[in-house]
Amino acid sequence: MKLCAPLMIGVVLALPQIAAAPAATAADPIGDPALWLTTYRHSIVCDGGVCAPVGDGVARVRINGDHFTLNSPVDLVVRRPDGETTSFTTTARPLPGFVAGAFSYESPVLDDCDGTTTSHIQALDGSSNRWSAEVPVVDACGTA
Repeated sequence: MKLCAPLMIGVVLALPQIAAAPAATAADPIGDPALWLTTYRHSIVCDGGVCAPVGDGVARVRINGDHFTLNSPVDLVVRRPDGETTSFTTTARPLPGFVAGAFSYESPVLDDCDGTTTSHIQALDGSSNRWSAEVPVVDACGTA
């Protein structure tokens, strides 16, 4: 199977306003790690000329970041209101248009964007032990 196109029927996504990451300095050449959220929907998959949507079409959270150490592991930590903590690991890689190491991670576990979530996400640069600011999940859900 191959990926054909995202399933975006009659939907316009407005990305949340995000502040720029603090500027780099001589002491810190890549600045503070930056984290922001957007949404994604499952895609359409094609096999032998037959295409079908995969999943339920519900918007979910995509975690994005830059200003991380290149090729460093990045631990993404989700803190829920009930005290439950879930974590994922990805790698910060060079991506065109982003500063230092960057990533875009489609979370498989976060709550659907139904406006009721109050979880928070924070990212740890595994090489420098620097944390991003904590970001509420509801910011991304408002764009669904």
